[in-house]
Amino acid sequence: MILEPDEWAVYKAKYVAQPSAASVLAKLGRDLTRLAINIAKSAETEQGASQKGSGEYDEERKRYLLQWCRDEEMV
Repeated sequence: MILEPDEWAVYKAKYVAQPSAASVLAKLGRDLTRLAINIAKSAETEQGASQKGSGEYDEERKRYLLQWCRDEEMV
């Protein structure tokens, strides 16, 4: 594959513009931290729901599901 000089410049610029490994790892660390926080919040929410009472929680989920299927406002 032979590239013209202007094509080569575009090709080279595309790969030079790639983020450094350090910046990718830093972003990954931030994303993983955010994910861990969201998982912890989810676990707290589930714990609160399980303390609420299984039957009551299931009925509320069923009501939301029916409202969603009927395209009603979910209140």
